[in-house]
Amino acid sequence: MKSIQTAIIYISLINISISQNINEIDSVQMRICESVKLNSNLDDNKLIELINENHISKYLATKNNVNKDSLLDHVLLRTEKLCPEYSALAYRINDNFGDWVLLDHKPTTNIGHALCDEFFKVESFYYLEPNGNKVELEIKDEFWIDRFIDNTYSKLGLKIKSSCDFTIQFIESNNSMRNKFSKTGDEYNYQILDYVNERYYMAVEISGQEQYYKFILYPNK
Repeated sequence: MKSIQTAIIYISLINISISQNINEIDSVQMRICESVKLNSNLDDNKLIELINENHISKYLATKNNVNKDSLLDHVLLRTEKLCPEYSALAYRINDNFGDWVLLDHKPTTNIGHALCDEFFKVESFYYLEPNGNKVELEIKDEFWIDRFIDNTYSKLGLKIKSSCDFTIQFIESNNSMRNKFSKTGDEYNYQILDYVNERYYMAVEISGQEQYYKFILYPNK
């Protein structure tokens, strides 16, 4: 009985620590976001220098006995996710070797419901990440499962909203970057935009952010 109680206390402390860490990181990302908004007149390089000097360097200087590269990734990924202004900045300054395009408006679907219904019968796809890496995707039994080149995965629940619109909700991942980007319960809204040359043109929005990216899903043959 004592060992069970000890395990419960240990798990509770881990959960509290994780929650505190996320809250701290999100506090940093909110300050970064505010700086991006207030200094939109600066060119991109100057803005990055300001972020590094006023926020990143100061925050990392307070941390000892931690993997600072991993912590930096966590801060920047959360900022990219939660701050549309920073996300647009990151899109401009980073190389894009995939099919991802940042849109300045909500796109419209150009195909009929019948073709959208066919999408969910395919089940096996792949797509390219912005860095060019190939991700295998399985859509089956109300789940969206990504499998990455390092043999890690992400699992999300999938809920169809209409023939051409669906939402996926983050459940778990052992992929370092995806696990830092999302928290359990985070939602992403998807639209099937078109089907051309045996590929699906998609749009994704982080729920509530009103910022849209277009990309391509390639059915596996």
